[in-house]
Amino acid sequence: MFIAYTEDIDDIFARHALQHHCYADDIQMYVSAPPSQVKSISPWLQHCIADVVSWCGSRRLQLNAAKTERMRFGSSSSLRSLSQSNRTVVVITDVLQPVQSVRAEAWRLL
Repeated sequence: MFIAYTEDIDDIFARHALQHHCYADDIQMYVSAPPSQVKSISPWLQHCIADVVSWCGSRRLQLNAAKTERMRFGSSSSLRSLSQSNRTVVVITDVLQPVQSVRAEAWRLL
């Protein structure tokens, strides 16, 4: 029932041109970009997250910022070269700190 209730969330990710995976009540969104474009990614993700938060509210759901994780992939030198402003992603009022691994449920796609 939850999946049918949330089926139209795909439209949000399509509007923001972000890739995503849904599994039960877990959603992953992701984007790939060269280091030269990293500066534009955080605001892009935050706009999408804001739309997801609004979408949740319109359906009497709540995005759990405490369970929201952020992970970046790249070479050590590329990741170190990111400025702090390029590293910040905010969900509701919480700044997402980067993690080294994600919960196993988030990767269970089959």
